[in-house]
Amino acid sequence: MLPCEDKDYREFGVNMLPKLRNGSDMGDSSVRDFQPPPLNFEANSLKNIINWEQVPLTESIFAAHLSIIDLLNLIEKPLTVQRFSCHTQHVERMRRDECACSSVCGFKRRDGFIRCRIRSREILPRAESKKDFDSLVM
Repeated sequence: MLPCEDKDYREFGVNMLPKLRNGSDMGDSSVRDFQPPPLNFEANSLKNIINWEQVPLTESIFAAHLSIIDLLNLIEKPLTVQRFSCHTQHVERMRRDECACSSVCGFKRRDGFIRCRIRSREILPRAESKKDFDSLVM
């Protein structure tokens, strides 16, 4: 709720965080097990979408590095969250390996499949028409 444009939602979020910090000035940025809370689909606002009293809450990693004073400043101005690309090399590698897993069985065959595909894309990056295949003919 901290990046929200609505001041009421930001104030609600800022007021929740000191309770989670248990008197500490800075938040906890350690790795935590996230369990999605049950949602109230009849809610008419973000504040009512989950039952705040029954759900174990954890602080957002984006707010953990902010002091209490910095959090109070968020009531007036929303938190700006840096944009992250979801298409990183790691994601592309996982997609490539997933395709190989569904095509062949065994480590050696999967490795060979991936290497052949990489090599074929080096030779012919795109094949949009028949003339693109002319470079393959010797």
